[in-house]
Amino acid sequence: MNLSDDNPGQLQFSIAAVERDTGIGKDTLRVWERRYGFPQPGRDNFGERTYPLSQVEKLRMVKRLLDAGHRPGHIVGTQEQRRDLRPGAERLHGRDIACRQERGGDTSARAFVAAI
Repeated sequence: MNLSDDNPGQLQFSIAAVERDTGIGKDTLRVWERRYGFPQPGRDNFGERTYPLSQVEKLRMVKRLLDAGHRPGHIVGTQEQRRDLRPGAERLHGRDIACRQERGGDTSARAFVAAI
């Protein structure tokens, strides 16, 4: 954990610190970065990934949703996928959201995803 050179006063966490804090492995974080574009770490003077506190907090929530049984692609997803998950979207990966809600499906992940 250190202070950002770009944004003085903003805490930055190393990938190892994020792994310890969230329980999400380093390799997983790197794959999500490439596959989904989230998280979006900065780089320190040595080229190492650094994560701002705001992203670490979102990753904590992602971990809770994963532990609750949600799939990473539905939580993190690509920007296009996340746009489809926003409230008011007509479809969720080919499934009608209204049908999911009528059947009692959990759409709480959508609200979080829209905030990412």
